[in-house]
Amino acid sequence: MRIGRFVKSSLSAWKGKNVCVIEVRGSHTRSPAAADPVLFEYEGPCIDEEEVFDFISQHTDVLEGIVIAGGEPFMQSDLYPFLKKLKVVKLPVMIRTEGMCPDSLDDLAGACMFAKAGITIPYGDMCQEDEGKLLRSLKILADSDIEYEAMFYAAPGFDGTERLKSVAKTIGPKGTLLIISVDPEKTPDPQLNGRKPLKKKDALGLHELARKYVKKVEVRGF
Repeated sequence: MRIGRFVKSSLSAWKGKNVCVIEVRGSHTRSPAAADPVLFEYEGPCIDEEEVFDFISQHTDVLEGIVIAGGEPFMQSDLYPFLKKLKVVKLPVMIRTEGMCPDSLDDLAGACMFAKAGITIPYGDMCQEDEGKLLRSLKILADSDIEYEAMFYAAPGFDGTERLKSVAKTIGPKGTLLIISVDPEKTPDPQLNGRKPLKKKDALGLHELARKYVKKVEVRGF
């Protein structure tokens, strides 16, 4: 596993749980709102996998879960053996993915290798092929018994209503949709320079649209 960063304790990565966060290198969508650009490149400084595992195994008394994020976990060729190894510590695992590897997601979901999944949905342009992979990944989770959520990032200057509608229609009744406002001042994306954050009325519009298709919708950051 090409681990670029290891956060030993987080109360925000998995709502209601004190978890550690393993952030891997490599990204398909390269969305600066959803991940640190430092982790976009697959090559680069890495933390030893055994060091991470040793910490987790020694702190099962305080940890309530493990989040594997990035970057894109499914770009890691040894993700399956790593998840299998984590079974020993008996902590639930959440995987945060960009949804660009539906086949791998399907395989590991079918093998019950994680307890929860989160799919990040970036603002901006996505080619039709990428959009198709994203929706297929959502459909795989909708048809599974795994808890899941979709994190839809909304940014000023990008009309994401059609993508939001497609995502909301695919999520299904069991999933949760998080609509997250991107703050231009806190996101290292030059496309957002000088733009003002979205307002509450924008959030209400997106929430109203999503609620036509999804039961559980949360709005954050507006």
